[in-house]
Amino acid sequence: MSLAATSVLVVCLASAPASGDATAAARVEVQHAREARDSGDYATALAHYERALELRPAPALHYNIAACHQRLMEGEPATAQAHRAAAIAAYQRYLETAPEASDRADVESVIATLQAGHEPPPPATAAENGWDTPEPTPEPAPTAAPSEPLAPSEPAPTTAPPRPPVERRTFPHARVRLLALVAWRTPAQADVDDDPNLGGILGVTGFLGRRRRASLGGELQVAGFPGRDDTRHHLFGWHLAMEAGFGATIGQSERFELRGTGLLAIRTQRLTHTGVSPTTCPVERTGVTSVRRGVGAGLRINFTVLLGQPRRHEIGLMLTPMGTVFGEGTNGDDSCAAAPFEELGFDEAEFEFSIAAGYGIRF
Repeated sequence: MSLAATSVLVVCLASAPASGDATAAARVEVQHAREARDSGDYATALAHYERALELRPAPALHYNIAACHQRLMEGEPATAQAHRAAAIAAYQRYLETAPEASDRADVESVIATLQAGHEPPPPATAAENGWDTPEPTPEPAPTAAPSEPLAPSEPAPTTAPPRPPVERRTFPHARVRLLALVAWRTPAQADVDDDPNLGGILGVTGFLGRRRRASLGGELQVAGFPGRDDTRHHLFGWHLAMEAGFGATIGQSERFELRGTGLLAIRTQRLTHTGVSPTTCPVERTGVTSVRRGVGAGLRINFTVLLGQPRRHEIGLMLTPMGTVFGEGTNGDDSCAAAPFEELGFDEAEFEFSIAAGYGIRF
């Protein structure tokens, strides 16, 4: 056997396990990247994808590296521009290495949005991208020593599996939620139950904007405390309110949302007495003593935990301070000098603070 032929054969046999080892190592890196990505640690996922790219280049790895950079743009403002530039470069490299990519138009649109300084939709994750592990290189099988020098044969081409369509995260358009409520009001009156009012809220909200951060909705709130003390009056209230707000998710996992809203409400209070009302002019001696209505305004802080893989379910906590200006209320005789609310010491202006918690569904 000639020296040249022997050298070619040795090189071919030596390169086979090296290629296989690199592919196996790259798959391990991709698996680590996937685990980090699913936990919301995009910086660690980026490091593993870059290591996999060094071991076994593949177009999809450029895509996943770009997606990680795009996610990291939402972190520290000081590094956002660097991640934006890196995301653009990685997306461009992906299109260069995969010229027939089925999602070329989508990726080119994302590149243009990033270059314009705008915020594109969240990128598809590696699993959504379809090709999240490098393809192995066919290993040449050992052959008998040839009598003449032979050029190393090229590995047989492989056909990559078809890529599924890229799925983008969609954001909900609306929400319906039901909450339990505890409310305290000031000032208190001596002849009226001063226990916290218990009740509930039924709310419907529509989300606006590309990432659905703005909100506009309405709610019905009912609260009261049906005490058994027939020597004191009891207060029941309800309101219909419009609300407008703005919110954003907290953290890379996008599982927590903080939202601030303003409310404008038409409010009603009903004063009742289980025994005989001691007021001068009640509407009824036993039962409804008086009813008054007013207009209220308040601010609300919403803290929400989003549940489920599509983030369609939520558990929420709301803190709401509200001020209301009421009318004097009804009485049983127009000739009376004061309505029951005024006679019992109620002010026209009232402050209420409430805490509510409950469940909602987004769609």
